[in-house]
Amino acid sequence: MGKLADLVAARGAKLQAMVTCGFELETQMSEELTRKAYMKAATTVRNYNSDQHEECVSRYMVRNACSRAEAEHIHPLANFVSERMTFDEFFQTPPRLIEVVADTSVKGFEFRTIGGLSTKKFMLAAASVFSLDHKIDPRCSFHIHLGLPDIEFGYSEKVQAAMIEYLTSHIKDMPRTVRTRLKRIRKLKWFQGLISQEKYSFINFHDQGTWEFRCFGNVKSAKDAEICLRLAIKALQYGYSMQASDKTTRLDKLDRYTWQQAVFTSCETGRTLAQTLTA
Repeated sequence: MGKLADLVAARGAKLQAMVTCGFELETQMSEELTRKAYMKAATTVRNYNSDQHEECVSRYMVRNACSRAEAEHIHPLANFVSERMTFDEFFQTPPRLIEVVADTSVKGFEFRTIGGLSTKKFMLAAASVFSLDHKIDPRCSFHIHLGLPDIEFGYSEKVQAAMIEYLTSHIKDMPRTVRTRLKRIRKLKWFQGLISQEKYSFINFHDQGTWEFRCFGNVKSAKDAEICLRLAIKALQYGYSMQASDKTTRLDKLDRYTWQQAVFTSCETGRTLAQTLTA
């Protein structure tokens, strides 16, 4: 097993290699997929009582979603890596990297990766998903999951606080559409806490043993997905570096209410946390 000290010391490609990642992208509409089309797919797949029913519907829907992009010879991966994979390799050929399901929180669908991916495969998957036509608005989340497969770790309040502080200190580095969504942070239904083990938190420690960055959303391109991924990985490293050191977080120095209001204001104004606290 690796050590958290190795994570703290890692840089560049070595840091990325220590992390597994995945995403969940919500849409209001994807290609020509609609609720009606989904139900039609569900009736096409007859095996209602099988645990594999949703899996079968997912394959049916993705195959139809990808058909036009495939026919037009779209190659979404060129800007990210030299390797290219066909849509069929991503969505159909076992082991698949992506599935699509209906999501009641939006009018469209949720595209999500399967299992823990390398950062390279994360970007390959994101490039393929974002090559499809979607309608995405501030109600659409883009959750990033990060795991450390060779390191034992669990929930830590200090790590959670430090990661939030890192992201709000680098809020100007976030994609513009993400910052636009965060301006409404006090009104967003998905957000119910900061330092919390509840699901609807800024960054949630998920039951599957990953840190789930629920703060991102309204992401509309693979390029912006990559920006969010890099920020999340750096935040994760910063969080554990703070835990491993004797350094104090801003939360350690402030009462919780003042700290929370500063985080809210940072998101609403687009100012860094330091700028907000000194204003």
